[in-house]
Amino acid sequence: MARNLDRNERRIEASIHKYVPVSDEEKKRVLAKATKTKTVSLRLNETVLESIRRKAAAEGLSYQTLISSVLYKYSTDRLVEEDKIRKAVELIRHR
Repeated sequence: MARNLDRNERRIEASIHKYVPVSDEEKKRVLAKATKTKTVSLRLNETVLESIRRKAAAEGLSYQTLISSVLYKYSTDRLVEEDKIRKAVELIRHR
């Protein structure tokens, strides 16, 4: 057991006995659902699209993948604004 674990890592390690393996059927079901896609047409401002393409290229992604990722994060409430992240970090630092 490693001793240089942070608080979150220790919490994960302490809960390892709760691990429940997922059945092969469940893995297949989740993967099948995750790979289902639907083609959509979307009109974007040229400046916005060019900016997205530059950012995607800098990340080594296609612009479609970047757009899909952002939309997925937004739809699952995982898209977080930078100022909210900074505030959360400050709160954590001052505990």
